[in-house]
Amino acid sequence: MDLEQNTNVQNSTEEQIEKMTPKQDGGVGPLIGTIIIIALLVLGGLYYWGSIINEQKDTEAPTENVPAGQDEDVSSIEAELDAEFGDVDAELDKIDAEFEAESEA
Repeated sequence: MDLEQNTNVQNSTEEQIEKMTPKQDGGVGPLIGTIIIIALLVLGGLYYWGSIINEQKDTEAPTENVPAGQDEDVSSIEAELDAEFGDVDAELDKIDAEFEAESEA
């Protein structure tokens, strides 16, 4: 009987231990959910940070540098372009001639 009592005591002790230890049914689901939530928070933070940077760039954008009282008609604009880039056509023709000379050689 002593052996049988010892076995019963051991079985009851094992049952008590099983009842006291919590079962781990967590799995992968909560881990994936946590990762998704953290990723969404990071993306939201980056979006917010980017919008703040864009607002700063918009406020710092330079205004158009047009002197007051200057005419904005076509003839005055053409005159300004001719004054700044008058010999561009001649220079482009010269470059084309050089390329043709190089390709023939």
